[in-house]
Amino acid sequence: MGMNILPDVVRSLDKDPQTYSSADPFPHIVIDNFLRQSAIDTLIDEFPDSRDSIWGERIKHVYQVKLASNNVDSAPPNIRDVLYQLNSATTLQALEKLTGEGPLISDPYFYGGGMHQIESGGHLTVHADFARPRVFRSSEGSILFSISTRSGTPLSEAAWNFGRATARRR
Repeated sequence: MGMNILPDVVRSLDKDPQTYSSADPFPHIVIDNFLRQSAIDTLIDEFPDSRDSIWGERIKHVYQVKLASNNVDSAPPNIRDVLYQLNSATTLQALEKLTGEGPLISDPYFYGGGMHQIESGGHLTVHADFARPRVFRSSEGSILFSISTRSGTPLSEAAWNFGRATARRR
């Protein structure tokens, strides 16, 4: 394994469960500096260019202009390692401790996950995806929301939401 982020992940998630459960308007947590800056710089340096063949999905829609890939096995090595570690039993156990939810099950297919790149003309908002693979019966889930840019925007913010959430369809 190239990049080991598990110690940082466990440290970042070692928060008072009351902070998570009492957050408004729904249970969630925001974690600044989720990863070390050196790890973030490495991931940004490795992030595939928009012309890379890894991008299996190119979405151009009125609400979305983005590239997506759940082909984690073909991702650059450090990105692949980080995605697998975020999907690991160690991370899930830390999340179970924080949220009081569980047992949590990761998505080995990275369905709706993996890598995304918002292109010029697109925008990113917090949202819920309603589709799910047929192999999963539950519609409950989690969201790891991370914004990464080189223009001074905070690079390591994460928000976690577990359990029963009500969402509106557009």
